[in-house]
Amino acid sequence: MLLFILVSCATSNDTENGVKFITDWEYDSPLSEDESFQCDEIGVYGIKVVDSVIVVNHQKNWSVLSSDGKKKYADFLSIGQGPAEFFYSVPYVGSSYHNTENDSIAMYIPNNKRNTIVRANITDLISGGKGRITERSVNHSMKRAWATVVCDSTSVMMSLPNDSLTGLSKYFCVGDSMSLIKGMKDLDAVRVQSGENLNLLVAMIRYGKTSGKFFEAKAYLNWINIFYKDGDDIKTICVGDKMFDVEEMDKKGINYDEDVYIGGAAWDKGFSVTCKAGMMSNPQSSNPEESELQVFDWDGNPVFRTILPVYAKAFDIDWANKRLIVHDRVSDRVLAYDATPIIERFE
Repeated sequence: MLLFILVSCATSNDTENGVKFITDWEYDSPLSEDESFQCDEIGVYGIKVVDSVIVVNHQKNWSVLSSDGKKKYADFLSIGQGPAEFFYSVPYVGSSYHNTENDSIAMYIPNNKRNTIVRANITDLISGGKGRITERSVNHSMKRAWATVVCDSTSVMMSLPNDSLTGLSKYFCVGDSMSLIKGMKDLDAVRVQSGENLNLLVAMIRYGKTSGKFFEAKAYLNWINIFYKDGDDIKTICVGDKMFDVEEMDKKGINYDEDVYIGGAAWDKGFSVTCKAGMMSNPQSSNPEESELQVFDWDGNPVFRTILPVYAKAFDIDWANKRLIVHDRVSDRVLAYDATPIIERFE
């Protein structure tokens, strides 16, 4: 049994069977909009702040924007069947890894269908170049993955279905070598009766480079797992006093209007997720035009919680400029809020 203690002056926390239930978590005041941020980009699916720029993904390409959103430096990545191209759509930018190498910003991007990691030089794109895009092969199982996140230039965390399509297990790949994350065995033991409802177990996975930890937020379930790549120090947190009953949901079938966690972002000091406003208290009356932002540190402590007046599936924080940058799916706008209240909680 996994036991751990979370401390928060704003919540009541009870640990049961290794799960930390976060109850009585009060909402913080709404964030104020940052009107100095102006962005005309539309059709955005994902947002990631990379050093001093913003990288967003559309369905068929990625774009590099200035930190204030006013300038587009370049579009890159493309659909096709050639080297470093993507078959149907480009991945979410949140699944990528970035690092500074030889005074240049490099991004590493999973290309599941080709079993490769694509490298793009962001500094070259900002300077008017084509990004010096290359790719390298990794494990052939990538094409079967339901979720991937790149951890460095050669490593990928993957969530793969079992042969009967009744469960998902997490693997860590370094080059062509792949190993099951043994510490996740119990958490990955959750099953559905058939592949028709496997989406019940689908989750977004994000990686915090400095902490070396991942978080996994289920799309249709109300808990979050936090873990290292070797499966050590696993924590499970649930906002509320009861975990959703997978067996009961499996019998009823998936209600795709009742997805829980819709967006996520990982940072050095913590991570954040969004869900539809009201989803945690009453899924049937949730508001699809607003979203709830939940922020945690890497120990699973609740840090900040507020309601955003937009449906924020894509978001990230620009820590240098203290902006929460979000895409509102309803209006198809990219806008920003003052992130100072969030950042101050980590200081």
